[in-house]
Amino acid sequence: MNAEDPVLASIQREARARSTVLRQAVVWTPLFLAAAGAFLFFLIDEARGGDRGSWFTVGLLGVFTVLFGYMSVQALRDLTGEPAEHEGLITRRWARTDAFLFRSHYVRVEPGIILRIDPRHHDVTEGEYVWVRYYRGTSVAISFERREPPEGVREKLRRRR
Repeated sequence: MNAEDPVLASIQREARARSTVLRQAVVWTPLFLAAAGAFLFFLIDEARGGDRGSWFTVGLLGVFTVLFGYMSVQALRDLTGEPAEHEGLITRRWARTDAFLFRSHYVRVEPGIILRIDPRHHDVTEGEYVWVRYYRGTSVAISFERREPPEGVREKLRRRR
């Protein structure tokens, strides 16, 4: 197969996006399970009058359990569900460093969908009208396709310039 083959390129984009979602599930699910186990242990211990922790520990573990659980559930839902599709204007593109380690790139597609992109494989810029396929829970973009904007969007773009 040729490297320029559109079918092969589509399969590779889908595999890259899916591996990103799988990586998120692998990171967040064990953290969620560990936090939930610790939360339940300390909650039961405190409720029975034990001396292993405090209500502060229970509260802190409860917060971490909710945060890790949310990220885990979103990734697992994306792995089992179908990707979403949307058509709109890219109004912003930016990058930021997450957790002081990883540089992440994002785009905002009207009416306010923020997606994480891979800049090596998603060559889109502000002001382009696109059809996008993405995972809804984790906001990971799979593919973009440039389209001709409707007349209302064209007018909006002319007024901006």
